Amino acid sequence: MSNKKLKSEDDLNEDYFKSFVNTRGSIGMLSVSAVSVLLLGIETAFTWDIFKYRGLEPKENIFIIFLCISLIIEMFSFIISFLPSITYRLQRFCSIMYLFFTIILCFSLDYAGYLFIAAPTGDSEQVFFTSKSAILYMILVPIIYMLSLIYNYFWLRRELRRGFSSERTSANYEAMNVYSTGSLGIIFVSSMMFSYLADNSFANTIYLLIGIFFAIIFSRLTIEVGYSVYLRFKDKKYWEGMPEKEVRSKKENRLVIYKRIKYTYLALSIIYFIYLTFAYDMGGEPRILILISRVVRISWLVMLTVWLIKKIFTKINK
Repeated sequence: MSNKKLKSEDDLNEDYFKSFVNTRGSIGMLSVSAVSVLLLGIETAFTWDIFKYRGLEPKENIFIIFLCISLIIEMFSFIISFLPSITYRLQRFCSIMYLFFTIILCFSLDYAGYLFIAAPTGDSEQVFFTSKSAILYMILVPIIYMLSLIYNYFWLRRELRRGFSSERTSANYEAMNVYSTGSLGIIFVSSMMFSYLADNSFANTIYLLIGIFFAIIFSRLTIEVGYSVYLRFKDKKYWEGMPEKEVRSKKENRLVIYKRIKYTYLALSIIYFIYLTFAYDMGGEPRILILISRVVRISWLVMLTVWLIKKIFTKINK
């Protein structure tokens, strides 16, 4: 007899969302807001320059105000992620912050893709909001995101009626890696790297596909997080326990240092590729930048290959 038949729908749903709030829906995931802080900071500055160049007052524009508010929210989320004594005590409030975070992170990633298409020369004075690619992106990605939200809302209702399977509950732990800083960075920087090597039409296609990808995966996360917020307000059994202070061995400490170096390199790589795309508008690249570009591209190809091999071997060994 299957696990699903042994347990009622309510028990299956409880198991699923208890695992969800401790994995993909954990308020500890607020630390990933570092990605959106970085992106929103660059996007706000770049968009500010666009409005200035066009003779508009940025401070009076609703969209600029929205960008600034989003940046403040993400900065606040990132700061409180380092204060577990507060976040785990105020889980209802922090779960709402996490809900906002999922929406804003999706927006920041998709808006970055839109700017890459709208500013093909990397110059704020040459932003083509009226290009066919920019218009297609501006219309298609938000529509797909809204349709995905609607679909996932009804998907959640259907799953709650019949009960989440134990396989889906276990998958929460595997899917957690998809929303990590490292995975998002690899996907985003890899797309920038390959598009940087390609012509404009192929690059625009990559940005569009990446934008659609983010819209789809984050729409489901947002719906599930939204429901988990409701559950946290309803019953404290869906609250996370305060994580115990880890006692690490020397090997584990070296691994933590390695990860910090990797994430620092990831952040610097994102800044570098965005710099090449947006801020560099000269006739040719200096030799030093050509050398740096080649080293960064090769290193990211190696990191991406190693990451894919690890994922494949993990799947095979299970």
